Amino acid sequence: MQKAVIHIRAVIGRIIFIGLSIQVVFGILWMCCSFTHLQWFSESSFYVRVSESMVCDEYTGILYPFLLMLTGQNTTLLCLLQIALALAAGFCFLGALGVKRTCWRVWGSLVLLTYPFALQCHMAVLPNSFAFSCFLLQVALVLMATKKQKRSWMVELFGVHVLWLGASLLQTEYFYLGAVPVILFWLYDVVKYCKKAGWRVCCHLLLVAAFAGLILSINGLTQTKGAYERSTPSAEAAIFKRIVWSSMEKYYFDWPEDIQDTFTTEEFQRSEEYVENMDRILLPRIESEVGLERAKDFYWDMSIHVLKNNYYQIFYEMGWDALGNLFPVIATDKILEGNGYRSYCVRNYETLRQDCPALTSCYINYEIWWFPIGMVLAAVQLLLGFLGRKKVWLGKRLWRYLLCALPAAVMTAWYTITCVGSWDYKNGLFVGILWIVWMTVTAVKGVEEEL
Repeated sequence: MQKAVIHIRAVIGRIIFIGLSIQVVFGILWMCCSFTHLQWFSESSFYVRVSESMVCDEYTGILYPFLLMLTGQNTTLLCLLQIALALAAGFCFLGALGVKRTCWRVWGSLVLLTYPFALQCHMAVLPNSFAFSCFLLQVALVLMATKKQKRSWMVELFGVHVLWLGASLLQTEYFYLGAVPVILFWLYDVVKYCKKAGWRVCCHLLLVAAFAGLILSINGLTQTKGAYERSTPSAEAAIFKRIVWSSMEKYYFDWPEDIQDTFTTEEFQRSEEYVENMDRILLPRIESEVGLERAKDFYWDMSIHVLKNNYYQIFYEMGWDALGNLFPVIATDKILEGNGYRSYCVRNYETLRQDCPALTSCYINYEIWWFPIGMVLAAVQLLLGFLGRKKVWLGKRLWRYLLCALPAAVMTAWYTITCVGSWDYKNGLFVGILWIVWMTVTAVKGVEEEL
């Protein structure tokens, strides 16, 4: 029975290997065809402009404009660096998950690189690629640090925090997202070493506090509030956009009159049309006219009012956002078919196919076709792995699953709450890539078991 299970797992592993290898071929071909014309978004022009003045607002990290300035705005060189870091991050992450052979790790890092949505970011003038790679390396280092191997604990601990610093200075939300593996690392030390080596736990906590203060200090010194006339970041504003934006016209006459008088009909219509105009037009106008505290009270009161009266539509939209953040490939398929609601998916796809439309269509269609098949095969592989090995899977590997799942869950919740009507597969690449990692690892394990 056990031999039959091993043989079936090996067959499934080979099928997944072939399926992912075809993705690698498509990705490399697309990358070669697109290198002369990199992926260019409106945000790319913004970062180039910031690199010339080096003036950042509260939404912009200083590190990516600095790298643009350092490379002399040589975008090709910058994208080569993004690809190199992505390959290194994938190589280390797979090693941390137990893929030992170098040939498998090289192949696996190519698989992660050619995941279409990640590859678009690696080939774009955007900070998403570097931030994602730093986060992936963060999780990899925490995984490696918790293994019983003779390595320097301090080196890995310092590396995790330096990567947290780097990701936070690239994209400001990684101050919170990158803190998740940092805190999990500290909790692991608390559970394992609190009685044996309390000094280690204290040193770890001091380092967490020091780097948190360092990130906040650097952002405070390098960011100029209101430099690009955007609204002040706050929890109330984020909740207001999440709940109210899609129902603005419906509940407009419930807004206080003094708030209605702060903007024109044209400004309201432009903000209703594009959610990014909330930060650029409507909210800054409200905050400048009535003050930040009064604006925050309005955001909160209006959010509660709309939620009580329109909860069905809001939860429906949040469900779509959560689906997109958890399963980007499936959500992209649905949106390109005309389902779902407003997002950046179509814009991203048009940018992706601008230089080689036929190849891009084949590339994305293959990914959409292959992804559910690969998921089913990986799930079957997992179920077969439980046969006779329940203690191994539920015991020794539980921490590994937890360390990957919790950051992914936090990232999904973060972008579901903060990105209303603007679902963007470029955000939260870690969540989408985990499914590809799962397929990759199951393919390797299935083939190696029989060998």
